[in-house]
Amino acid sequence: LTIYRSGVDLRLPGRERQFGRSRLRTSGRFRQLFYSDDSAQWVGEVHTEYRRELSGTWNSRVSFDYVRPNGYAPLRLDLVSPSSIAYLQLLRLVPDKMRVDLTFGRDLHNNYCQDAILRSEFMFSPRNRLELQGGYSVEAAQWRPINLRWIYATPRRWWSALTVNYDLDDSELTNVSMDIDYEPTDKWRVQFLGGYSSFGGFDQADFRITRDLHCMLASLTYIQSTGEIRLGLGIKAFPSATRTFGVGQRGQYFESNFGDQY
Repeated sequence: LTIYRSGVDLRLPGRERQFGRSRLRTSGRFRQLFYSDDSAQWVGEVHTEYRRELSGTWNSRVSFDYVRPNGYAPLRLDLVSPSSIAYLQLLRLVPDKMRVDLTFGRDLHNNYCQDAILRSEFMFSPRNRLELQGGYSVEAAQWRPINLRWIYATPRRWWSALTVNYDLDDSELTNVSMDIDYEPTDKWRVQFLGGYSSFGGFDQADFRITRDLHCMLASLTYIQSTGEIRLGLGIKAFPSATRTFGVGQRGQYFESNFGDQY
């Protein structure tokens, strides 16, 4: 079955107005589609955003997104779900020093509150950074786990990340992971990956030493999960096809980052 479509797509360019420290931006879109099976659909969209500078480092943003489809679309690419969502964001930004971001949303169409999420970064120096993330679920009336990550790095020689996850509801340290990459000289490289979880204990400890032999690379690798000790020797132009360092028994990649909550 072949279906043809035709229609009109009207986009209202975003307009922005400034009132002192405040800015208001609005935009819209209207689509009317007709199909060869005698069906039709129109979709209206409205987007509004209000920003206000509260101080030299604090800013706020309130936005509202509204989508209203009406009719029937036989083609999957034209399927649109109705939505009506309001967002609130408070942001403190001090360049090269800190960033604190608090967001909260309300789905008015489905009558649902999104999680209140706090994300923050603190830079003690260009080489030293601390990241903190947490949240609260209004619907479930519970705190989300606290995720803390410390990153320390120097140009070329050293990179490390330590991540800690703590469950506030259960008062339990759920996960700790560490990632270290160190190059003492141009010829040597040392890597370490370690992980601890409340249900698996010390479930990952991978260690690798690599030596640059000009046109070749030699490596010694230890993997705790499989009890393997591997010695590798390969040509730089043709990398070894052995399992990538940091990949677990089941194919999952080690990742010291805690990701994001939504």
